[in-house]
Amino acid sequence: MKNANCMKLCARGNARAFTLVELLVVIAIIGILIALLLPAVQAAREAARRMQCANHLKQMGLAVHNFHDARKGLPPSAIDAGRITTFGLIYPYMEQTALFEKITSYGQYGDVLTFSMDGNCNPASMDNVWWDGMSDEDRNAFGSVAAFKCPSRRSTGTAIQIKTTNLWRAAGPRGDYAVVTYCRLNDPGNPSSGRRGNWFQSWLSDERGAQWGMPISWYYGPLRASRVTFNRSLPNDTDPWTITGWTPSDTFAWLADGTSNQFILGEKHIPTGEIGKCGDIENRTLPDGSVCQMLNRSDCSILASTNNTEVGAFRTTQDGRPLLMTNDDCAVGWNYDYGFGSWHTGVCQFMLGDGSVQSVSITTSSTILEAYSDVSDGKAVSL
Repeated sequence: MKNANCMKLCARGNARAFTLVELLVVIAIIGILIALLLPAVQAAREAARRMQCANHLKQMGLAVHNFHDARKGLPPSAIDAGRITTFGLIYPYMEQTALFEKITSYGQYGDVLTFSMDGNCNPASMDNVWWDGMSDEDRNAFGSVAAFKCPSRRSTGTAIQIKTTNLWRAAGPRGDYAVVTYCRLNDPGNPSSGRRGNWFQSWLSDERGAQWGMPISWYYGPLRASRVTFNRSLPNDTDPWTITGWTPSDTFAWLADGTSNQFILGEKHIPTGEIGKCGDIENRTLPDGSVCQMLNRSDCSILASTNNTEVGAFRTTQDGRPLLMTNDDCAVGWNYDYGFGSWHTGVCQFMLGDGSVQSVSITTSSTILEAYSDVSDGKAVSL
């Protein structure tokens, strides 16, 4: 018995511990495994964020269809200059009725801005009607609507835009999506004219020329500005901002190429480092060391119809850059101020007229992108 116990003790004493080299090898192997695992974890997280972003577009697509059913027409890109855009008009169909009522409590037609006019009937000054009149709590409520934010680009927390002194920049909540607009300029001699666009589509312009924006009859995008009735008791060259009513301009019949062949909403281009900026001009150094002048108009209020930034537009390119831009593309001039592009690797997501969401490669040709933006070009193209 004694010998047996002795043998056990001797066996324990002879058990060999890890050497320093073996321990270092184990640690190295664990480090390699972690290094291999982390990118996979990050990729899985980004895939989840991209799916969530697609779900946001899907929610807006359902809201567009519900708006159409209720109002017998597509939601306008904006009621008119200085008034609410698509994103505010679909609030009631996204379980955000309280926010819609908050806006319209300051103006029956979703008045975002008031203008004072100069002697030539041009805006001379601007006030943010409903934003200035809100409490911080109400402003936070607008900024915290998660459906208008891409989780790959920013958190779902509040995002209040400070009031800006620029005449055409209104305060309000920021967002990461834009309405696709497409304009056929009446210039057959300019091969790039059909790819230009501007939010300011005006029925008034059809009546009086292009004094107040470009005529809406030039536009062939999915969501056009609303039909508005003006106070015709005013002289012809007096304040055109006073309206007495509005109705949707178009129904789904406007999408002549088919709802499944039409972009409605997409992720708008906001370059790296430009989050939270609106209406500024600065020199920006690109990754290759070159410097360009950046017009920071991408991250403006999504509810204020004051310039192109909140409703989006496909733009021409003058130097071969793609229409769908990456984080580090520099937005030089009006051709890049209002393009589309995401923070998802290699793709930009769009909501189509049938409510589906497509991930579109950033290398997609301009011919295909424009065909999916024009409601009645008749071109047979596929993503």
